[in-house]
Amino acid sequence: MENVTDVTKQQVDLLSVLLSTIGFGGVVFGFSQAGRGFEGWGSPVVITSIIVGLVALVLFILRQNVMSNPMMNLSVFKYPMYVVGLVLVALCPMIFMTTLLILPMFCRRVLDYLRSLRDSCFCRAVRFSVSSPRV
Repeated sequence: MENVTDVTKQQVDLLSVLLSTIGFGGVVFGFSQAGRGFEGWGSPVVITSIIVGLVALVLFILRQNVMSNPMMNLSVFKYPMYVVGLVLVALCPMIFMTTLLILPMFCRRVLDYLRSLRDSCFCRAVRFSVSSPRV
């Protein structure tokens, strides 16, 4: 198959790489540390890392929007139907996970349902997860 696009040497913007690394790393680190220790979400480490990560992500987005040749083209978010589709694609696995895996655990621990009911729900969840089409 013939390549119909022009092959160009892309320049790596080190500041954009640094901002995105700090941004995503800070947010992920903050969320992962929220479940540890006694302070939880009120911990200064959690709050600071999430805020620093969000500020770095905002700076990354602003930088990509003003660059003539951005590393990540964010202009697709100008189209509302693309944003709606992206949100729906992100919500579907969350809803699927909640109803099939988290709900049986909640029923057992909080509502104190029978172990056999929880196990049957969990087995059904595993069966549905394995048999679901892969995307």
